[in-house]
Amino acid sequence: MSNQLSKNYKDLFGRNWIIFIFPYRGVGGVGTLFLKLADIFSKKYKLNVGIVDYRDGFISRNLENNKNIKFFEYSDNEILNLPESSYLIFQSMTPWSIFKNLKFENNQKLFFWNLHPFNFLIFFPFFRKFFERNINLSIFLSKTLLLFYRKRIIKFISFLYKKNSIFFMDDCNFLTTKEFYNLKTNRRILPIGTNIPKVNMFSQKEKNNNKKLNAGWLGRAEGFKKPILIKVLRDLNEYALENKAEIDFIIISDQIGNIDISPFKEINIKFIGQIDPKELSKISSLEIDIFFAMGLSAFEVASFGIPTVLLDFSYNKIPDSYRYKFLFESDKYSAGELITYKKNFLGKTMFEIIKELKKQDNSLSHQTYKFIKENHDIENIAKEFLDYVSQSEAKYKDLFDKKFLKPSLAYTMSKILKNKI
Repeated sequence: MSNQLSKNYKDLFGRNWIIFIFPYRGVGGVGTLFLKLADIFSKKYKLNVGIVDYRDGFISRNLENNKNIKFFEYSDNEILNLPESSYLIFQSMTPWSIFKNLKFENNQKLFFWNLHPFNFLIFFPFFRKFFERNINLSIFLSKTLLLFYRKRIIKFISFLYKKNSIFFMDDCNFLTTKEFYNLKTNRRILPIGTNIPKVNMFSQKEKNNNKKLNAGWLGRAEGFKKPILIKVLRDLNEYALENKAEIDFIIISDQIGNIDISPFKEINIKFIGQIDPKELSKISSLEIDIFFAMGLSAFEVASFGIPTVLLDFSYNKIPDSYRYKFLFESDKYSAGELITYKKNFLGKTMFEIIKELKKQDNSLSHQTYKFIKENHDIENIAKEFLDYVSQSEAKYKDLFDKKFLKPSLAYTMSKILKNKI
């Protein structure tokens, strides 16, 4: 059946290119996801696949000399021409912030994938961090001072819908965008995923029979992830204090924000650097009983069968009433929810999470592995992705004709000031 599918997709796309565009030097889920899909499309389906990145960007550094993927170098100083017969894949963004040094051809088709709840939201650029923490105020400003650009984004999203050129990775992305702009659009979900080992690697390991709990965190430890990380540390510290428990907490991250760990004296916190995508299997060899993560990071550790708590996120302090959920207890498409203070939290306390973990059976591992294999296997998502992309009809010429690309005054001013600083 796989050979037949490969043949069908080769016939469907012919000589057209599928080009992932994400010039970015930092480590992140978007680059990892694009890299995984590009690898499948080029090797399994023999399609023409390209990547647009900086020479020293995250994706280009991890291509592993894959001759099946063409690397298109992006530069802030030179114009880059891409093949005319192409499907260009973007993480969703406001149209005026599309990379300025890409030279488009009129008939190139565009496909946008919403991979962060704030991708399409407009914020006052000079105080973006403040307004990200105050969504209701941002909505008010978008209806007043930024009304012109709000209307343009609404028209842009509506256009992408009509052209089958926009999908959201989960309900959080979809609903955040829909509520911000009061859209009347229907739900369009294309979930993210990762490579799934053929067997549950965690269940085959010798169990940790000592009293020490080994917990882990995978992902950046800054920005909207920082408040929930602090909440996890605080709750683990409280558990260790009340139960006289020994807890090691391993943070696997390339970016550690300005986190004060001095209040968490009851747990042993260790920092180790990032693990490259090609070396991800190293995680399964670590002596970690449970992971706390969100987004693609949660799916990656869960793919090894390691019990995983899917965390939510916020730019603000996490309420004391926040509750945790194992990955398999969450919505099948969810990669983490945006925390709001009006929300009634459902789930478990940290004490209840650890109590379940200490039952010393494989039930949590089996449920985790089953859930991730059924809902976030990158091989299955790759097929969905190709089906959706093949139906995309949005063209660069349309964006130009409809004047979506004209930059906002605030965006232009922020760029000028940034270059002068």
